Amino acid sequence: MKYPLITKSSVSISPTHELASQKAAELFIDLGIKSLAAHGHYYVALTGGKTPEYLYNSLHEKLDDRNIHLFLGDERAVPLDDVQSNYRMIKESLLSGNDNEINIYPINAAKETLEQDAHKYEEKLLEVLPLNNFGVPVFDLILLGLGDDGHIASLFPDTDALLEMDKMVTSLYVEKYQSHRITITYPVINSARNIIFLVSGNKKNEIIKQIFATDNDTELPVTNISPSGKVYWFLDKEAATEL
Repeated sequence: MKYPLITKSSVSISPTHELASQKAAELFIDLGIKSLAAHGHYYVALTGGKTPEYLYNSLHEKLDDRNIHLFLGDERAVPLDDVQSNYRMIKESLLSGNDNEINIYPINAAKETLEQDAHKYEEKLLEVLPLNNFGVPVFDLILLGLGDDGHIASLFPDTDALLEMDKMVTSLYVEKYQSHRITITYPVINSARNIIFLVSGNKKNEIIKQIFATDNDTELPVTNISPSGKVYWFLDKEAATEL
């Protein structure tokens, strides 16, 4: 299952995380220019965690078109102003002090109403984004990180979310982190026109090695991606030491 992912991948290795993030930011902007020219909108799903913060800071105040639509790929069931909230991190690093008319769609997630909240976010995707012939929302770009267990967004190993092919957005509980979450699913990721992976640090070099090894049959959440669009990997030197 991993080979469609790798055969469609372009890999860039930089000496530092900062340089890898800058290259990813340049592509982010370039894809935006092309998307706005092609169909008047730029639809993006953003990732959370620590890794993309430098990328978002690099993009700060460069997003100046009201036809840019920013969604979240996943979110924890915490208040939007919680320190664990992906939305809070994105707002502080990417949009703080930005008065431009950017459309951003937070995931309102609460443990008590998690399934309903996931359904509401799916409805928002279906309302705002263009749909492909299968009725799946199509992002111009999905930005993804990578966990050292191979998870992407909140598609974690050994969770039912990996098997979800009907819903565009689903709720789940991640036992490893004792965390309730909402995430986009494989159909949405696979329908994106472009996917950017930004991966850094020596804790990720083993998982990167597994992903790109032709003789490794390990099933990881990331290797179940079968993309219809282009895939770009931006790695720092530490993450790529085993390649």
